[in-house]
Amino acid sequence: MHKKLFYLILLLCFFKLFHVAYKSVQFSPNILFNSFKRNVAEKSSLGFASNDVIPLRNFFLDRNISEFTLSKKIIGDKDNNILYMSIIEFNYPIKLSENSPIFIAYKNEKVESNCNLLHITENYNIYECE
Repeated sequence: MHKKLFYLILLLCFFKLFHVAYKSVQFSPNILFNSFKRNVAEKSSLGFASNDVIPLRNFFLDRNISEFTLSKKIIGDKDNNILYMSIIEFNYPIKLSENSPIFIAYKNEKVESNCNLLHITENYNIYECE
């Protein structure tokens, strides 16, 4: 009898933990059950930055790019500091380097004439500069 009661209490605790997690932090069972699969919940974890950061990473991986540089406007933009950090953290091990020919700038930003446009995301352009 004590063993059945123990398992019942354990089961109730498990369900309550599930309930609390789901209600408080938008817990997703899908993410839990697929947590060891590749690229699960990238969009939800990046939020609004996912429309730019995921295509950047995919482009870098497709082209075997190992380093990039960001425009001074992106680095100094205090309003979009989350985007700046997301670009750097999500693209790891692809590194930020001042001497890289791959240059990321805002779409409305003017770049040098020796830069060729390689790829476009929602808010950014990727250039290769000489």
